[in-house]
Amino acid sequence: MHNNYKMIDPISARLSPRLTLLFFAISTLVVTLVTSQPTFAAKAYVTNQSDETVTIIDLDNLKPTQTIKIGGSPAGIAVSKDGKKAYVTSPEGKFITELNLQTNKITRRIQLDSAPLGVAIHPDSKTLYVADWYKHVIYIIDTGSGTIKTQIPVGNSPSGLDVSADGNWLLSADRDSHQVSVINTKTLKVKTTIKVGNRPFGVTINKAGTRAYTANVKSNDISIIDLTSEKLIENVKVGNRPYAVALADNKAFVTDQYSETVSVIDLNTSKRIKKIKVGEYPEGIMTGPDGKFVYVACWFSNLLMKIEAKTMEVVGKAETGDGPRAFGRFIKAD
Repeated sequence: MHNNYKMIDPISARLSPRLTLLFFAISTLVVTLVTSQPTFAAKAYVTNQSDETVTIIDLDNLKPTQTIKIGGSPAGIAVSKDGKKAYVTSPEGKFITELNLQTNKITRRIQLDSAPLGVAIHPDSKTLYVADWYKHVIYIIDTGSGTIKTQIPVGNSPSGLDVSADGNWLLSADRDSHQVSVINTKTLKVKTTIKVGNRPFGVTINKAGTRAYTANVKSNDISIIDLTSEKLIENVKVGNRPYAVALADNKAFVTDQYSETVSVIDLNTSKRIKKIKVGEYPEGIMTGPDGKFVYVACWFSNLLMKIEAKTMEVVGKAETGDGPRAFGRFIKAD
């Protein structure tokens, strides 16, 4: 009996030497193709109110790649969850612009008769929600036909909108009524209203759909809302004229317009743990798709700034057009 043996590949053992070489060549090629697929960076679509454009920024290298002329002093924006379209509100032009994000071309304008500001889109991409500042309503728009299906009366001067991840609830920050309207997206009725701080502007729902956060520009705080009980939990002081809120790393990042800072709130303790110095008049803010970075548009500095959520430090910036607002969900993950 011979104890000497060699380990033999079970597939190559059944092949001729020439076929074995061919098999390994093909295997190597497949592995190379799979592992060398290019990665696509997320992109920011920043509304610039002063020069009436949208700047597209590659967030991998923080470089602007294209500028799209919109008109009508664009402010609000909502990128669809599938990444195919974005909708931009133009309060002065009284219209909404639909962008095809595969071609970065304008595909449609939807004319309104007042001042559209906040905008959000249902996760299924079929329904658009638009807050009208002067008419005190939320327009419900069919994205397929571009037609207004109905309008929902809410409080005075609705501004920020957000939709829960499951698509069941729409929240409207009714600025001059100092409240949030909670809207059932199936019945298209206001279920309840929740009193918050003075003049809420931006509103953000967490991924679990259990809490919401408003930035209250008059009372210089954020309101934390329990969406299960539909009650205000507490108000937490931040900087001057808070505008909007982003959530990352179990923290809330709040743009303080007049303080030129981003306040960071520890969501475990509801305490402000840091003030991050950013550009002049920070406004729109959103967490990137990987959850590691937060991006903030600085209106007077014409910059989009990148903050690392863990370290709470500014780690980069990109130039925008004149007067960036980026009010809403302005980032697309490719």
